[in-house]
Amino acid sequence: MTLREQIRHAARNESEHLPEPDPVPLQEDSPGPPGTAQTRLEGHNEEQARAQRLENDRREQDLRDLRRYRSYFVSRLFFMTALWLVVALGTTLLTGLGLWQFKLSDTVIVALLTTGMANLIGALVVIVRWLFPEK
Repeated sequence: MTLREQIRHAARNESEHLPEPDPVPLQEDSPGPPGTAQTRLEGHNEEQARAQRLENDRREQDLRDLRRYRSYFVSRLFFMTALWLVVALGTTLLTGLGLWQFKLSDTVIVALLTTGMANLIGALVVIVRWLFPEK
């Protein structure tokens, strides 16, 4: 793990455990030297801004990762679908035309095409719902 990754990891963990900040009222009659309330408010705002930046960085990285996963799985899903269609079409043509003495009974062809399509559609639904969830 590089130093940059270690810092990013530590920042993510730190931002997850930050307590909710208490609102700091601006009052002129607050105890302490003049301007103390303003100084506390500035420090409070800096911590909020830092926590917000960390959260934004984490979300941005998550979106990049999700985009990478989606493109990876969508390309594999397309390949799997195209391969299944080629196999189904080839089997049907070989049986229908009787090329190379390839013969399958009608029930075997129906079972092959039906179960194959059901499996393919089921896989498509599961993967697409995982990749593109409804919010």
